[in-house]
Amino acid sequence: MNREELKAAIKDAYEQAYHEGFADACDAITLSLTEYVTSVVTKLKERTQEAKAEVIEDMEGLCD
Repeated sequence: MNREELKAAIKDAYEQAYHEGFADACDAITLSLTEYVTSVVTKLKERTQEAKAEVIEDMEGLCD
């Protein structure tokens, strides 16, 4: 393998590793954001159910 072939091989390996690393980072960010958004939505659903229960209790109190 001559010098030019060696340089080309190193460059190709670097570009492949860089691309794969970037893809892995994007996957990790996507997973993290998905988990965070799911957590926020779950908390909002819980708070909505609590508020709904309070409104129903207040409405029942008005009907007594």
